[in-house]
Amino acid sequence: EGPLGRWVPCDMGPPTGPDASWYPSCGSLQRRELGVVRPSVFAQTVKQRRRDAACLSGDKLFAHKWVGGVNCLELDMTDTRYLLCGTVDCVICVYDVEVPTAIDEFTGNETHSPLLRIGKGDGTPHRPGHLFGVSAARWFPQDTGAFYTGSFDGTVGLWDTNRGGLVASVGFNNDGVTSNNTRHDTSNNNKVYNIAVPTNASSTAHGLVACCTSDPRVRLWDPSSNTVTHTLVGHRDATWCAQWSKGSEWVLITGGGEGSVRVWDIRRAGAFMSLDASDLQTGDRSSLDPISNATTFSEDRTPVEFAPPKPATRRMEDNIPEHLRSMDARVAMGQYAGRRGNTYRGGAYGVSAF
Repeated sequence: EGPLGRWVPCDMGPPTGPDASWYPSCGSLQRRELGVVRPSVFAQTVKQRRRDAACLSGDKLFAHKWVGGVNCLELDMTDTRYLLCGTVDCVICVYDVEVPTAIDEFTGNETHSPLLRIGKGDGTPHRPGHLFGVSAARWFPQDTGAFYTGSFDGTVGLWDTNRGGLVASVGFNNDGVTSNNTRHDTSNNNKVYNIAVPTNASSTAHGLVACCTSDPRVRLWDPSSNTVTHTLVGHRDATWCAQWSKGSEWVLITGGGEGSVRVWDIRRAGAFMSLDASDLQTGDRSSLDPISNATTFSEDRTPVEFAPPKPATRRMEDNIPEHLRSMDARVAMGQYAGRRGNTYRGGAYGVSAF
């Protein structure tokens, strides 16, 4: 029986095809059938063959019209069909990964051209693209009709997929003042490194977009009113990443360049938890209670508990056997016992002293 549940006759050999090179050989199937090979070893061998057979697809090509690299990619979670990408050359493209635009009649290779392409802008309504590289691209939750982008020019924009136009945008200045018309002059803007969008818009009471910039402050932007509603202060360096919690629509997790991860409840002031690998604190679990109070999960989860270390002792007497505690412990008789005597004074833990 093959790995996919169908029998492979040994006289016919393994199935043929471009993706059948990872199938186990007849000899390995016979050894598994006779019990010579254990099930775990056989499964590991099949997995190894599948990993070795993995390669780039030669029959699918995504045509691109840019020179630099790709900074971000995201496949929509609604149809799992449209691919959104942002490049170093300020280009935004949308691809259809299922339906090709052209098929070679001789080789059958598929070519996918971008359905939507937004080039570099100049700050005017006729060319509303970004002035610098696109650092982040996110689809609108549960809708492929709109998407968000962030750029190194210090702006975050909401785009209409159907007409390829800019719906709303916001910029972040170095002095902390946000402006909605900063595309004409972005020399004083902070770079946008990442943006976070709520994954479920239907069950979320807000549509806030978390913006991570070179400024330590995290801004929450409301595209409906085109204003910044929250400013989260706590990081000591640039914020690199952010993610909304799947258990609570009000909880945001951010990571900063100083090495700390902070958990925020946007309904309260300040972060209610800071996870810093260079400053671990142990103690009672009372400091972990805000997480269970602020987040709700469908299943019951055991809270994480940190056991404090045992107090250090001079000789760790709890682990010393009773017969080694006496200062008059007898030395085992040997050829040198008569010279040194039968008793000794000193510690019995570690190196003995005579």
